[in-house]
Amino acid sequence: MSRSSLVLSVFLMTIYLLIGQAQVYSTLQGGPWDQPSTWADGVVPAPGDDVVLVGPVTVEGLTFCHNLTIMPGGSLMAQSNIQPYMFTASGVIWNQGTIDGDNTLFPLAFTIGGDLYNEGTWKSFQIVFEDTLTHILRAEPGALFSPTFVYADSAHIISDRDAFLDNVEFRAHQLELQVDHVTQQPTTFHFLNGSVLRVDEIIGQDNAIAGDAASYIWAPVNLTAPVFRDIHIQGETVVSVNVMVEGNIVVDDTLRLIDNLTSTRTVSVTGNVENDGAILPNSLGYGLAWDCEGNVSNMGLWQSNVLTFTGAGTYHLFTDLNSTFNPINISALNCTIVSDTSLRFDDVDIQIRKLILQPGHDLFLQLHSILRVDTLTGNHNRLHCNDTSELWWTATANGAPVYENIILDGTARINSNLVFEDSLVVEGVLQLVDGSNINRTIHVNGDLLNIGSIIPNNLGYWLFFTIEGNVENAGQWESGAVELTGTTTQQAAIPDSAAFQAELKLHAMRSGNQYQWMRDGAPLSDGGNISGTHTAILTLSSITPADFGAYQCEIDSNGVTIYSREVLINDIITGITPGEPPISDETVIPNTFLLGQNYPNPFNPSTTIFYQLPQRSHVRLTVYDLLGREIMTLVNREQPAGEYSVKVNAGNLSSGIYLYRLEAGSFIQTRKMMLLK
Repeated sequence: MSRSSLVLSVFLMTIYLLIGQAQVYSTLQGGPWDQPSTWADGVVPAPGDDVVLVGPVTVEGLTFCHNLTIMPGGSLMAQSNIQPYMFTASGVIWNQGTIDGDNTLFPLAFTIGGDLYNEGTWKSFQIVFEDTLTHILRAEPGALFSPTFVYADSAHIISDRDAFLDNVEFRAHQLELQVDHVTQQPTTFHFLNGSVLRVDEIIGQDNAIAGDAASYIWAPVNLTAPVFRDIHIQGETVVSVNVMVEGNIVVDDTLRLIDNLTSTRTVSVTGNVENDGAILPNSLGYGLAWDCEGNVSNMGLWQSNVLTFTGAGTYHLFTDLNSTFNPINISALNCTIVSDTSLRFDDVDIQIRKLILQPGHDLFLQLHSILRVDTLTGNHNRLHCNDTSELWWTATANGAPVYENIILDGTARINSNLVFEDSLVVEGVLQLVDGSNINRTIHVNGDLLNIGSIIPNNLGYWLFFTIEGNVENAGQWESGAVELTGTTTQQAAIPDSAAFQAELKLHAMRSGNQYQWMRDGAPLSDGGNISGTHTAILTLSSITPADFGAYQCEIDSNGVTIYSREVLINDIITGITPGEPPISDETVIPNTFLLGQNYPNPFNPSTTIFYQLPQRSHVRLTVYDLLGREIMTLVNREQPAGEYSVKVNAGNLSSGIYLYRLEAGSFIQTRKMMLLK
């Protein structure tokens, strides 16, 4: 049809609309649209009329009406398949019957000015919403909606029922998903059987889109990447372009990259990501990359490229221990990640600035996962290192990561220096990573308990230790030197000498001109397994029960005698932590003996007892009940002049009043303390 004819037709339709509209019914026998015999009143519908088809009607060329209703027994067909015939409805089209073309070419094309409701069979060439208005589109369940194209490049389309598109290229500026207008339940917009979804923006409002293996999401109409808002993903939804998600995204079924791509695509999310289904790569192994500025939870199968936390705040990460979570890389270099449950990583390169395990939530490294953190706050949880997983350098710089209050389980393979704050418990195997020919150092600012195995790697390279708290070996220990570098009394419990194969180095941690190490107050000299008795570091090349005792270094500091803190080597940890004089070049010596009042008092279950000595004395500090029975001995050894504090743990005692007694030379003093539980 010529352009002038089209203009004339539009002009005539406008005149009819201005004149008014009538409701025109077809006959049951139907016929060609332009024949009066096709219509019940014998008059061909005007462009402004509302038309109801109750029988089969055929069209050719340009056809106009206002609203069009096709009843269950009615149909609208093209007279031939020579070319697309344009049908223009300035209002609503409601199809309960059949819209079809001749043979399989479906040459009918529609321009619609109102809403579209399909409850029957719709096969056509295209449907066009030419304006910028809002239109409702209902492609009802059980019906067939299969135009070749739906164009709404500037329009706002609302879907408020479950919709089903069959082999349709659907283009829209905005697609708004609403809850079912009847049941008020969430809805799903299905694009199936070779359908292509090209939408600038999907306003999901927690409703869903659902594709299948033959359909996919393609480039939007007017933007570089489609924008989804608060969307659920159902069916097998395939992506071929980058996607922006403003708000949250929930994967209920499957989300994957289209098969023919040989590079990744990115899903950028400003809210939370929840995977309850499967996030998968394509058949060539290329996966989606995720940029997230919210929380992430995985309760399904997650296989992707990089998962990046792009924000600078605190975000929560949840992984179900029965599900697989293996993005190739997790990057959180500017934020803090908090565990909502125990975390499991499967063959993942993890780079997190700060990772916090909430109490009761362990961390599982599976397959060949690599953990790179600046700080890991363990909260006394376990780090299970399984398979060939490794602990590496910090995430943001090539430094030593800090682990706080952690229990190591499985086989922890170390590939960098590490710092452990507060406490470290080794329940599994701790060793240098296989293949490394560089020794690494483990620095523990608190206590270290080994009930597992500390061993060299396959090339015989060691881990070395510096420890500021107590150390206890109840497992197998074979390492480089273990150096005790605390500034208050330390204890080393080594019940089985054969199980501890490492040098033990005691640091005086105070400087002076001359050094003399002593054990139980008696000066030591080099010989046998002991060396460095006149230096700031005393070395015991091996430990036997003959080495048990209290070690202290007497130091000449410019003519003033000062003392290091004590190091107690024994077969058990007593649980008592005596305080020592301040570490300085000049120590203030008390003038008198003094036994202070415990604090706090009353207490539950621990309290601290303070005392001071004006001179070196043999000290005995004991606790009695009111019947005079000795409950515990806190201190029983010689100590140099200074101020001391002893922490008493009375967790195994009953509530009541107890006496504590200090004997230092000829000085004896007793005080009361009260335990309230």
